[in-house]
Amino acid sequence: MDTNYTTQAVVQSKDNSMNTAKDFRKSIKRTSTQESLTIKKILKSDEAQKLHPGYLRLRNSFWSTTYNIGAATASYVTQPFSKLGQTLMLPTQLARSLLFGTKADPSNGTLTVCDNRTQRRYEIPINRNAIKALELQKIISVQADVNSVSYCGLKILDPGYLNTACVESNITYIDGGHGSIHYRGYSIEYLFENHDYEEVVFLLIWGHLPNANEENTFRRKIAASCIPPPHVVEVIESFPRDSLTSTMVFAGMAAYASHDEGAIATLQSGRPAFMGQADKVDEALIGCISALATVVALVYCRKRNKTFTPADPEESFIANMLRMMGFHEDKHSNKPNQEIVKCFEKLWILYADHEMTNSTAAFLHAASTLTDPLACCISGLVSGYGPLHGGAIELAYKAFEDLKTPENVPLLIADVKAKKQRLFGYGHRIYKAVDPRAKFIRAMIDQYKDRVDSNPLLSIAMEIDRVANADKYFTSRNLKANADLYGCFLYTAFGFETDIIVAMASLSRMPGVLAHWREAMLEKGPMLWRPQQVFTAIFEATTNGKDAGGLRAAGDMGEVPGEDKTLARTGQQCEAAVPYIFTTAMPADFAFVTVGSSGRTQPTDRSVIRSRCMIGKNRQEGSRRSKQAARKVQRAAAQTASENAGLQPLHHSASPIKPWPCTAYNEKQQAEEHSQAPSTGEVAQDDTSALMPPVPHPPPSDMSLIRFAEELERPSQEILFRLVNFNALTGTFYPIEHCVDLPRSANSEALSFSWILQDKIFLHSALFYSSAVHEHVQRRQPGRMTQFHLRRTIRLLNEALSQPDSHRNEAIFHVILTLALMAGLWGDFSTTAVHLSGLRQIVRLRGGLKYLQSHSKLHFKLDRLALSWSLGTGGTPYFFTGPIGWNSCFDAQSGNPTCEAEPFSCNVVNDWRLAVVWQDLRHLVNLINDHLACNSLLDGSLFQDSLGSIQTRLVHLKNGIDDRSDECLRLGMLAFLSTTLQIPGGKFPYKYLTGSLRNLCETINIEIIEDDNILFWLLMMCAISVFEAEKAWLRPLWVKSGAERLSWDSARSRLQAIMWIDRLQGELGSKIWAKLALIEWV
Repeated sequence: MDTNYTTQAVVQSKDNSMNTAKDFRKSIKRTSTQESLTIKKILKSDEAQKLHPGYLRLRNSFWSTTYNIGAATASYVTQPFSKLGQTLMLPTQLARSLLFGTKADPSNGTLTVCDNRTQRRYEIPINRNAIKALELQKIISVQADVNSVSYCGLKILDPGYLNTACVESNITYIDGGHGSIHYRGYSIEYLFENHDYEEVVFLLIWGHLPNANEENTFRRKIAASCIPPPHVVEVIESFPRDSLTSTMVFAGMAAYASHDEGAIATLQSGRPAFMGQADKVDEALIGCISALATVVALVYCRKRNKTFTPADPEESFIANMLRMMGFHEDKHSNKPNQEIVKCFEKLWILYADHEMTNSTAAFLHAASTLTDPLACCISGLVSGYGPLHGGAIELAYKAFEDLKTPENVPLLIADVKAKKQRLFGYGHRIYKAVDPRAKFIRAMIDQYKDRVDSNPLLSIAMEIDRVANADKYFTSRNLKANADLYGCFLYTAFGFETDIIVAMASLSRMPGVLAHWREAMLEKGPMLWRPQQVFTAIFEATTNGKDAGGLRAAGDMGEVPGEDKTLARTGQQCEAAVPYIFTTAMPADFAFVTVGSSGRTQPTDRSVIRSRCMIGKNRQEGSRRSKQAARKVQRAAAQTASENAGLQPLHHSASPIKPWPCTAYNEKQQAEEHSQAPSTGEVAQDDTSALMPPVPHPPPSDMSLIRFAEELERPSQEILFRLVNFNALTGTFYPIEHCVDLPRSANSEALSFSWILQDKIFLHSALFYSSAVHEHVQRRQPGRMTQFHLRRTIRLLNEALSQPDSHRNEAIFHVILTLALMAGLWGDFSTTAVHLSGLRQIVRLRGGLKYLQSHSKLHFKLDRLALSWSLGTGGTPYFFTGPIGWNSCFDAQSGNPTCEAEPFSCNVVNDWRLAVVWQDLRHLVNLINDHLACNSLLDGSLFQDSLGSIQTRLVHLKNGIDDRSDECLRLGMLAFLSTTLQIPGGKFPYKYLTGSLRNLCETINIEIIEDDNILFWLLMMCAISVFEAEKAWLRPLWVKSGAERLSWDSARSRLQAIMWIDRLQGELGSKIWAKLALIEWV
């Protein structure tokens, strides 16, 4: 949370507060006496009063209705205690957060990184003692450019995930240093002593302990699902009795999945069947628990030649498990052995969940593909049977059998210390103290001493624990006994064979794993887990042409006598030998050529190498190629000097933009680049759509004469100002004002904008911008001039970013803003996100929200750009200014100008928040129309605060509106706002907005929107913003609105009755309306 944000405290009613306080007192009573005393001590301590000025208010109102924390600095939003149920059982942590807020929490903060390769400094947020790996991706090497950040950004190499967190969860907390486990805030000690396994399962999955009714309902649902389908029984019966238990369990679960309705629906529909749907998730996880329990019971009965007994709805889950496996009290009764039930009700609590284990991660890894939970369960089971995971229980027992007597334990310990053998059941990656589960298992062994003592192997396990616990080799490494050392003895004491123990342990763990799956499906929505790699081979590119670079990995590539295969780089000049790290497949611009044993290539291959590696390398003064290049430059200069602003055809096809390498830049290369730079008038023409405005004039032809010295001369300044003078409604087709507030003339006013006239990066970006817009309007790919100036911009930008104070450079800021806008115009929103992330980092370095508040125009431009990205991707805008308010921004108290707007069609909006935004937008449109009635140009600075507030609230309502007609209107308003962002003559490719509007228009019942004017307005907003999409989906709106019977004047009157800016939307709207009227709807 940004410490600059200031929000209001939450105030609860008296009744609610009394219930809250009562619940909190109950939770305090359920904790240990020591923890209860800890919170009281913290709340009463003098140190707390000194550290926190708001302490007295907190202390006096601890049981009252308001929790106004941090009164002296900032007022943080605090939740009532009833909503802190997941942390109630950690009073020390709770008291600290209440007293000191998030500011004093030592686990939050920032990490400053200095990259010694580039001397750049980065500030990375720390939240809950963790940083996001994507923050490190912003740390790029010297050779990286803006377009390659995803490939050249710093990665974390963490084999085995020794220090990598892959999810955020509030289910299980493990303190490895002190040896403690908490389920949903409850200590495992408390749960072990006061609750049974079924209640703990309910707690893990649904977040609270069940009442009697909830527990009975859960028990009956599990029992009702434990009825094995015939085909599952047949699959398990087909295995020989001595088959591996693991393969039988896998096969049984696969048989279940083959006929499971949820699995079939997931695989055949291609849509996420469970994400965000709590009812389906709960039904699926109950089915998954029941399926695994039934399969384990069937496997055990098959291997031991027992009869499967159906579950009883009145019995607990563990009792039914033992009942199905045939562990009855006597031969004449089907009731399960109560002594075993009592033991397992406690033992399985210890195994119910263990945070992010290997098998839990395997389950969630599969679940991130949105496959069904039964398939994910198989993935987790396969992982759990490994010898370094759940399989260690069985292997530890086998190791005891091999030792035979306690006298052989020192030999085992010696082999372990010599790294000749692994000691199963000892040491744990998480725990630096004794595994808390092991302490309870030892206590249970003492409780059932009469049964366990009959096993002679127990003395061996105890001897191993005694010897290792006194050996410096183990104590210096904090290696202690874990749950696997003793876990098997309770199973064997009650007659379970060792080959079924892992299956039973997997079953006890599965509810906890499914709790994590439920959390991912409902709270966050899973992101596809796709780890990266660090490629270790080296690619070398050489410059001399005698031998091409190769891809080498020692010992990995075989050699063919007399012939070798190497790689030749294509598409750009090969610089000095440089190692590359690839994270994707080999690029297409590489080709294999053969080199003979003599070291020379075949004649047919030499031309390939010359054409791909020798571009520009064999130029000599007076050579034929040099003379041809000189003549070409002279012709281009003469043509540029003589022609006016007309267009000249370009006789080559545009090539895709390629990244420009960030290398050293000298005067020779600069002269060479200028000799290759195309003239401004060298632009191709193409047919344009009838719906487009007139083709804009190209950039001034004499712009190409600017060579960007340290200071521009007066003629060059006049050329530049002809380009940058801009207004949203009239004047020019090159809206650089989207990115920077420019002076209106080349006079003394420009002194504060000296970087505009002197900074090479900005000047190149201006030419790139104007050329790219012109080509976008003509529906053409970026041409030579666009690519040339883009590459120069990126090259110079990378050089400038290497400076320590680059975040203070105004030119850099506005150049990145320009690049982000153009990436969005061309539909490359992933690149836009990279640029926006860089802008956000610069804003943070400049002071965060305080900086934006003092630069309102810049803030508005960032908001508009972020909105464009949000409409294209559906993501949350990057620049969010704090809490959302739902009062009208045109209230008398707000200070904004007011106007009278008829309350037209407000009754069609059901959500009160959307109704407020709807009226605000209509007020704003009326103000803009009044302003344009008296002014020829639109001064956007008068309305930027209101416009920014409206668009922020509309984006915030995403996923917060249940009524589909309201969602239609919300998207329609966003489409209306998007028309203010369009480049004249072109449209941003808003894929998210297009898809959402289309999906709603295809699926919604149009009849629920009774007002035909609203329908017609929505139709026009769809057409103006996403008209290039398929038009059949607009038919219901067109037919219901009755637009085919109207003239354009009548249609415009209907639009103006709702909201319409004719000066901005009239020309394009009339052409779209005419086009719609001519369509023969099928």
